[in-house]
Amino acid sequence: PGTIGVSLRNSVQHLASVTTQLHRSEAIASAIIDQADDSIWTVDDDGVIRSANDASRRLTGIDVGDQLGRRIDELLSQTNGEATVLTGDETSTKVLVARSVIDAGDDRVIAVIAHDISERSRFEERLAYQAMHDALTGLPNRFALLEYVEELSRDHDGDIAVLYLDLDGFKSVNDVQGHAVGDRVLAEVAGKLAGSVRDGEFVGRLGGDEFVVVTHRFRSVDDVMALAERVVREVELPHEDGGQFFSLSVSVGVAVPPRGTEALDMIGQADNAVYQAKRQGRGRVVLFDSEMQRKLDDETELELALRRAVTDDELVMHIQPVFDLATGRIKGGEALVRWNRPGHGLVPPGDFIPVAERSDLILELERWVLTQACRRLVAWRERDPGCQHRIAVNISGRHLAEGDLVADIRAVLAETDADPTMLELELTETHLLEDMARATEALDRIRQLGVTIAVDDFGTGYS
Repeated sequence: PGTIGVSLRNSVQHLASVTTQLHRSEAIASAIIDQADDSIWTVDDDGVIRSANDASRRLTGIDVGDQLGRRIDELLSQTNGEATVLTGDETSTKVLVARSVIDAGDDRVIAVIAHDISERSRFEERLAYQAMHDALTGLPNRFALLEYVEELSRDHDGDIAVLYLDLDGFKSVNDVQGHAVGDRVLAEVAGKLAGSVRDGEFVGRLGGDEFVVVTHRFRSVDDVMALAERVVREVELPHEDGGQFFSLSVSVGVAVPPRGTEALDMIGQADNAVYQAKRQGRGRVVLFDSEMQRKLDDETELELALRRAVTDDELVMHIQPVFDLATGRIKGGEALVRWNRPGHGLVPPGDFIPVAERSDLILELERWVLTQACRRLVAWRERDPGCQHRIAVNISGRHLAEGDLVADIRAVLAETDADPTMLELELTETHLLEDMARATEALDRIRQLGVTIAVDDFGTGYS
């Protein structure tokens, strides 16, 4: 009774209220923990589990009651950072784990929280795989090739060989049978290549119809050439698709560079060798050697000099006359480009045109010839207004396929004010057939300008 009693009653009521609120807070916290998507444990200093939420059961497959008293390191590979759930199968779940110490006086506990990142990990793995593999064939791509060769060069103290494969005439399969058939043939070729090499030999696809084989398991260059010949025979086997059979061939460039050669240089050497193989014919194997390296160095020097020649006015246009045999009179001419290289004299076109065609210089060179030819037509008309002599200009397939030939001709005609009916373009049959749809569209637009089209070397290509 009295003042002390009132004070005691107030204290007890306040304590009861606080206790009720505490229990309510604990119930809410417990419910939140149980409903959480992340797995949450409390463990003591020895790592023994004192509590676990329901998400931990879904993650580990172990009932909450069975987890209590076990050590946390029986469930997780580690309790900080990326970890693996140890109770799963071979495809164990990956989690991101965080731990924090909760100091509640004498009752110190450690909270361990694990967030499931397995889906993110699988997505990242898919992205990593796609970045290093060709989508059509499943073979490693160019990035994987460079990485493999660089690692092999660093870790292997022996010789390395690179085989650069280029299918012969594959474009005709796409053009005639369609790209879907072409894709299936490429996938079949990839399978044959992968099946024709030994363990430890790399097979990749660079893109299009180009593949690469890398090997370091050989005793001599003869072994490498034998591998190349085996690959050629494997690819040349008949390919069947929907009852149709295709017979393909492949050209192979082989490079066995000195130790210490950079990965890009190795592939470049093999690429140059396959270019020579294509020039010599189909189904050939060519080894990159010192003579080819010398020619490559000469071509590189020639290309640099040719770039200067276009801007430094070193090129000269000659006109080869075209005679009418019935009358003996000149009826026109063909524009021929010559290079008056300082210190070398006139360079034959056979020496520099192939170099120009392998680079983007051929487009610049042909624009120069077109301009000079149109200026000559204007000069002839100024001397003889009735002149009907036509000038023919050879156009490369690259200009038709990669450049904007129509825009270039329009620009030259506008610049020179030449009569378009006096200009004739000559394209080889082979170049026209390489991309018939694009060629037809471009040539129709050129004819609408009044320019004449002629087929050069007719009957000497793939008639």
